[in-house]
Amino acid sequence: MESEDDLIKPDDPKDWPTNPEIVFKDVVMRYRDDLDPVLKGLTCTIKPGEKVGIIGRTGAGKSSIIQALFRLIEVEPLSTILISGDDTRDLGLHCLRLNISFIPQTPFLMASTIRDNLDPFGAYSDEQVWQALAEVQLKAHVESLEHGILTEVADNNVAFSAGQKQLMCL
Repeated sequence: MESEDDLIKPDDPKDWPTNPEIVFKDVVMRYRDDLDPVLKGLTCTIKPGEKVGIIGRTGAGKSSIIQALFRLIEVEPLSTILISGDDTRDLGLHCLRLNISFIPQTPFLMASTIRDNLDPFGAYSDEQVWQALAEVQLKAHVESLEHGILTEVADNNVAFSAGQKQLMCL
């Protein structure tokens, strides 16, 4: 369970990550001490700007990699996950999770406004939210909605295709 001390650390780097390279070094992860590892020696490097697809059969560990990256489940003590050269265990969870993202196979939108889905922490202006929509080719569609970015996603009258949901997750 995450403690308050895990959320924000006073020495979290500012403007992080500076070099968003992700390095997995001999990552071993298990869901409980009495279970076999679901990740066994995962080692790879993801360079800045690379787009990575993770494929595999059911139970191969695809979701476990994401859980380890976001520190939803802690990896074994001798395992290392580095982002921008920083061990993720040394970062506050807020810093870590605010600055990385992924697009799941089945995209999920919160039952809230389009704006809240794009900017859950309220860190960006409306203009920046509209710019993000323009960059993923959704601006015209959202502009056509009666309430624009304030449209409630849970509203049954608002339909987004799976592809549009994935674009919103970008």
